[in-house]
Amino acid sequence: MRVALLTVLKEKLVEIEQDRSITHCIPLVGSLLDSISARFDNLFLQKHLRLASLSDPHFKLWVQNKESKESDTDLLKNEVQRRTAAAMEFQIDSGADSSPTRKRASKSFLSALKRRASTEVNEADRFLNEGSLKASLKDLYRFPTIKKIFVEFNSALPSSAACERLFSTAGLVFVPKRSNLSDSNFDKLVFMKQNGVSSRKWKSSPSKTHQK
Repeated sequence: MRVALLTVLKEKLVEIEQDRSITHCIPLVGSLLDSISARFDNLFLQKHLRLASLSDPHFKLWVQNKESKESDTDLLKNEVQRRTAAAMEFQIDSGADSSPTRKRASKSFLSALKRRASTEVNEADRFLNEGSLKASLKDLYRFPTIKKIFVEFNSALPSSAACERLFSTAGLVFVPKRSNLSDSNFDKLVFMKQNGVSSRKWKSSPSKTHQK
């Protein structure tokens, strides 16, 4: 939802900037717009943040410009198709059997899945075509695949322990003797420090530490 809220904030600031009755605060508004663009424009390119906004009944596409509406619509449709195909494959694998009786049942089962797939593909269209003025999260119960997308990309961490562990690791890396570290090198060192144990357990490339 951050992408949608940032879009609304930028639109409100543009309205203030174009308001002829406001004179003294225009430089401040321009500076805010430039700062928001410099800091957050990269977020609009991240698929998981775009899906978080698209799957929210309160936002959908109404805050998107014309250029991005088509790409965002395709993004949501492709995500729905991918999840539907994955669910179908799981059901097929779990119901696989070599017996003739099961094979005959499988054919009818697969035909039903094909009909279901066409229905699920239209789920994104039905969801996006509904109005968002009186939208509610309860609307997601009518769109099961969209609901899964919403839950995945809009759920907050139940605890801050993971973030606190990361901050603790960053404090061990950014010591006074390393005060001249660049942002890129600092990011890489924290990543390696935090994921070092997992990296050493990789069977494809075990390290000396793992070969004890």
